Amino acid sequence: MDNDKIYIVYAVGVHKYTEADLRKKYKQVEERFKTFEEYMEYLKDFHMDEYDVYNRIVMMTTDKHYAEEYIKYNSGDIYESGYYPYSALLEVLDGESYGIFIADSPDIYKLNEEVMRYEKVDDKTHLVTLIEDNVRERG
Repeated sequence: MDNDKIYIVYAVGVHKYTEADLRKKYKQVEERFKTFEEYMEYLKDFHMDEYDVYNRIVMMTTDKHYAEEYIKYNSGDIYESGYYPYSALLEVLDGESYGIFIADSPDIYKLNEEVMRYEKVDDKTHLVTLIEDNVRERG
C-alpha cells in the first residue's frame, strides 16, 4: 500500500462523431468560422476531431494492486452494457495537493468482450492519447 498516493478508477466511454454530428455542432458556431473545413481544422488543433470522450469515477483507493484487480474482475460494474468500453487508472498524490499533482500518465484498459475482462492497452493510438488527456484533465 502506498499511503501518499490515491488511485482513481474511471469508466471511460467513447463516441465517434459522424459527419452529421460534426455538421450539427458546426451550425452552433458557424459565425466563428468561414467554412466547415476551417471548423474541422480548429477541432484537430485541440484534439477534438473524431471522438467525444466521457468518464465517471467508479472507485478510489490507496492500494494500486486493489485498483488493478478491481478493473480486471469487475467489468460488469464498469462496462454498463457497452457505454464504457474503456477504463483508466489514474495515480494522484494524496494530501493537500490532491488533484493537482498527477504522478504519471493513466493506465488505459479496453474491454475484451470475448472474456468480458478489461485488458491493459499498450498501443499509443490517437484514441488512447485522447482518453489519457480526458482522464488527466478530470483528475
